[in-house]
Amino acid sequence: MSTFRHNYDITLDGVAVVSNQESVSGDSVLKVGPATAAAESTTEFEFNVDEDALTVLFLHSSVDASVKTNSASVPQETISLVANVPLIWTSDSASAKPLSDDVTALHVVIAGTTAASFTAIAITDPTA
Repeated sequence: MSTFRHNYDITLDGVAVVSNQESVSGDSVLKVGPATAAAESTTEFEFNVDEDALTVLFLHSSVDASVKTNSASVPQETISLVANVPLIWTSDSASAKPLSDDVTALHVVIAGTTAASFTAIAITDPTA
């Protein structure tokens, strides 16, 4: 059993507004990186995820990037990442799951002239 935990604190003008910790568990962990995604190109990473069992999806890039699932030319999803702003989705999230079906690969597209440090983590639990 693996547990993904993240903390966040939100302050406004130095006053704490929200402080929270979230923990989500699953049976399997799939991790890519930190790995290099080449500048001005598309880098493919194997990433086999059963969408129905997904409990956590974490994506992070050190530079602006587009992440295309399953195919670079005809993707299932295209997820835009802003430099150093992670996408964090858990089964407790209020937002919709970023994947609509199973994934076999991530294609990380870097348009700029700086290579990216890219990380992807998925936690799955087939009983979830």
